[in-house]
Amino acid sequence: SDGKIDIWDFMIFKANFGEQQQGGKGMKAKTKTSNRAITLSFEPSSIDEAKVGDLITMNILISGAKDSYGGEVHVSFNPGVLEAIAVNKGDWAGVGAYELINRIDNRSGRIDLALGSIEPIKESSGLFATMSFRVKADGESIIKFEFDEEENRKTLFVEKDNVVPEITSDEAKIEVIPLVSILLQSFPNPSKDSCYIPFKLAEDVEVTVEVYNILGQKVK
Repeated sequence: SDGKIDIWDFMIFKANFGEQQQGGKGMKAKTKTSNRAITLSFEPSSIDEAKVGDLITMNILISGAKDSYGGEVHVSFNPGVLEAIAVNKGDWAGVGAYELINRIDNRSGRIDLALGSIEPIKESSGLFATMSFRVKADGESIIKFEFDEEENRKTLFVEKDNVVPEITSDEAKIEVIPLVSILLQSFPNPSKDSCYIPFKLAEDVEVTVEVYNILGQKVK
């Protein structure tokens, strides 16, 4: 209310953050919109040969910031495929930045990280944070930023004079291959004219599929 940002503002924000996440009224700030945009991206943007048990590091990069006081980032992932282990702030905000929130929810597949600085952050681009995951099952996981205002999971940043810039972002895709090659249930079964026979490969190789009837005679 005094027009200045200090450690007490961060403490109030931190105390109200949990209520905001649950859809409460929380703390409302007077902000101004901006036509300028901040870009958030993941590095790497895709991993297509991960295996169960692998440890994966995913960086969150920021660019286009200007005199930012920090922001909050909300990330979602597939908890059936990945388990988030740790989230660490990067060097973009500097050593003087406060880590206001650092929360992992592996049940719903969500990560919340909020950083704040008393003085404007001079760096326009850099490493915002690093996320570590363990691969727990084969399948696919899309990692993306969330902008859900109704659930108060809106990724946003606040700059000098309470300016809130637009945010452009991308997604990251992780594909996990099985540890062993497996043949899955065919469909339909029994079949008449055609049949879908799915399988998963542990490595990228050429395969030959041969079909036999119940008498052990090769059909195709």
